[in-house]
Amino acid sequence: MENSRGISLRWGLALIIFLSLLVPSSIIVALAYQALYAQTRDQAILAVGAASQSRYESLKLRLQAIQGRTDTALIELQKHCVSFTTNPACYKTELLSLLAHEDAETVILLAPDGAPLLLGANPTLALENIAFAQGQLAYFTPRVAGSIPSFFLQASQQSQGGQLRLLIGFSVSKLQAIFNYPKELGHSGETFLANSKGYFITSARYKSVQGHGVDPISARPMKRCLSPENAETLDLDYRDVPIIHGFRFIPEIGGGCIMAHVDQAEAFAPATRLRSKALLAVALLAALGAALALVLSKRIVRPLQEVTAAISDFDLHASLRGETTPRVGSAYREIAALESSFLSMAAKLSFATKDTEALLSALNFHAIVSAADRDGSITHVNELFCRISGYSKEELIGANHRIVSSGAQSRAFWQQVWACISSGNPWRGEICNRAKDGHLYWVDTVIVPYKNANNVIEKYVSIRFDISASKNSALAILAANEQTRAALEELRITEERHNFALEGSGDGVWDWDMLNHTLLLSPRWKSMLGYTEDEIGTALSEWTSRLHPEDKSRVMAEIQENLDGNLDGKSALFSSQHRVRCKDGSYLWVFSRGKVVSRDALGKPLRMTGTHSDISKQKQMDRIKTEFISTVSHELRTPITSIRGALGLLEAGVLGTLPAKALEIVTVAHRNSQRLITLVNDILDMDKLLSGKLPLHLEPVSLHQLIQDAISANAAYASQYQVSYQYSAVAEDYLVIADANRLRQVLDNLMSNAAKFSHPGAQVHLRARQQNQAVLVEVEDSGSGIPAQFQSKVFEAFAQADSGDTRKQGSTGLGLNISKKLIISMGGEIGFSSTAGLGSTFWFTIPLAQQAESAQIE
Repeated sequence: MENSRGISLRWGLALIIFLSLLVPSSIIVALAYQALYAQTRDQAILAVGAASQSRYESLKLRLQAIQGRTDTALIELQKHCVSFTTNPACYKTELLSLLAHEDAETVILLAPDGAPLLLGANPTLALENIAFAQGQLAYFTPRVAGSIPSFFLQASQQSQGGQLRLLIGFSVSKLQAIFNYPKELGHSGETFLANSKGYFITSARYKSVQGHGVDPISARPMKRCLSPENAETLDLDYRDVPIIHGFRFIPEIGGGCIMAHVDQAEAFAPATRLRSKALLAVALLAALGAALALVLSKRIVRPLQEVTAAISDFDLHASLRGETTPRVGSAYREIAALESSFLSMAAKLSFATKDTEALLSALNFHAIVSAADRDGSITHVNELFCRISGYSKEELIGANHRIVSSGAQSRAFWQQVWACISSGNPWRGEICNRAKDGHLYWVDTVIVPYKNANNVIEKYVSIRFDISASKNSALAILAANEQTRAALEELRITEERHNFALEGSGDGVWDWDMLNHTLLLSPRWKSMLGYTEDEIGTALSEWTSRLHPEDKSRVMAEIQENLDGNLDGKSALFSSQHRVRCKDGSYLWVFSRGKVVSRDALGKPLRMTGTHSDISKQKQMDRIKTEFISTVSHELRTPITSIRGALGLLEAGVLGTLPAKALEIVTVAHRNSQRLITLVNDILDMDKLLSGKLPLHLEPVSLHQLIQDAISANAAYASQYQVSYQYSAVAEDYLVIADANRLRQVLDNLMSNAAKFSHPGAQVHLRARQQNQAVLVEVEDSGSGIPAQFQSKVFEAFAQADSGDTRKQGSTGLGLNISKKLIISMGGEIGFSSTAGLGSTFWFTIPLAQQAESAQIE
């Protein structure tokens, strides 16, 4: 009976000791492992996402750099070689140089006025397959078994004949270095680029039958990769191996994606090794706890049993006879040895719990740890809690967790948290706290309740991780999205007001996307031509095909001039008057105005928006006025010529000597009749220029001889104002392409104006010098200069400065306007510079004959 009670006592005591040692240490090890495993897993997923993002940014920067060089190359090519039709050899030489300099495979030039120029490897095949979508930066050719794909970038430039387009192709091997050997992903990690069909563009380390030949990659991660989203997932790849995927969608290449992945076995290896250590520590603790419990229970219970038995068997008479009772002595020796045995087992237990202490140390280093009693008062905090919150341990111990509450979470939120943990369940979520200095910080929190033997909660342990950086980024994105939504709403309201104003004005609106060659036309634009909304599409040809044949080349040249000016920073607004074909076949005169509203990084125009107004009635009135002026001028020229001849005869004394007073009157009348003849001739020239009926006979002309003749012819006129001409001749004569009579008319105009407005005794200087492929001619006077407020109107018809000199000298106001039209018709330019009080210099350029001849030969 006594032996049975002893055994029960020993096993009961052993169980109590075992559970007292094992349960708390196992919970601590499990919590530490859970926190560190979650952190390791999150870091591995973030590393894969960062790898795919960094490859996307590198690829985008590489493509943008090549695009910038391609745009610049096309601009320089057009400036250097001018027209593709007249100078194809220059284009071919420059493109071969570009092919070598860029280490490209293929170069293709598409000109509107000639056959494509194809250079490099397989250009014809590339030309047949290339198709850029809207907003696409690069085009990747489909993968063919046994070959390396290529990718193409394009640049376009408006030329005189239409759109000039340059395509340059490269081997994908130029991009392979971006995706090779992602060291940050370890041995099993890799990154690769796939097109929108699911085929590999860059090579992949793990070869599969899919993605390289006929069939695209069909694994679920690739399907998600090709959807327009960026994310990281845990999934199986085509080998059915668990991996971490990170993918980034790439709209710049028409819908492909970049994928980074690593085997979960390698990525989570640190956590797996940590789990093994945790399980080993728990097993070791269990074994040591069991051994210690058995030894301690035996050491405690056996001496008690022996002492009890010895006492019950104690023989007083035997003691008096001097006989010993060794059992009592032996029991006391066992009890005496119990302390030494207990200390030895405690030392072994301390050695076994070193791994647990290491885990707790790591937990304290990375996590914010605290404990609170069942009333919510803080009983323990670690150093990281104090450092992040800004409170000392003395300030936190005994306080409630409300000391760091930010008020960001509602009362209902905290009631839900308390309901969860007070019922004995753990809770996890994100909480916004406020530090002592007032700044906010976000924590990912786990709260675990601990119960005693009676199943009553004694305390709550909280483990938190600081997620402020990622949370603030997410909040910033939400704020930015809200600002964008508000901006879009404001833009919508502004656009509605703008459309209301345009509808009230009766003007049509157009929007030209130069990158995609599309033209959006408003309903009013279409209705002005008699069309409904769905009868005209968005292709640029919908407009160009409706231009009047006589206006088309001029309008396209005006557009190109405006775009070139925008690129050089010289021009901002585009305007043109032309005819557009209506639905019934008639033509409508419109005044089109526009402005570049979008450019790329190099300043190249990408989008132009404008309006067009119906000016048919204005054009009809201008035609009536022009016809009237032309008719009156023709009818006036014959009688005025006769009057001038008669007055000349009277002034010359053919009919006898006139009295002085009569001669003075006849002289004034003769001079005014000459002015009237000049005015009539100018009006007739203006009429011919405006109607396009003024013939020009362009041929090689000696500029030196023409200037000398003009000086001789105008010398008498200049002498009336006591002015002479000074020509700074050069040793080499310039041969220019011009109509000699009309170029002489321009010179006469500029020279007579210079003489009229120079001070008596002054000289008018003429200079000629070569400028690029033309000759620059300058006529400089030393008069009073042109008023600043009038300079913008100098070349307008009937324009005259409102000054005493102008009124005194007299002028038709047509000479400079006619001169400008004549110079432009001969392929030159005209302009002036003027400083008040110092005089003016008028200049024009005229093409060299050698340049024109060489262009014809080529």
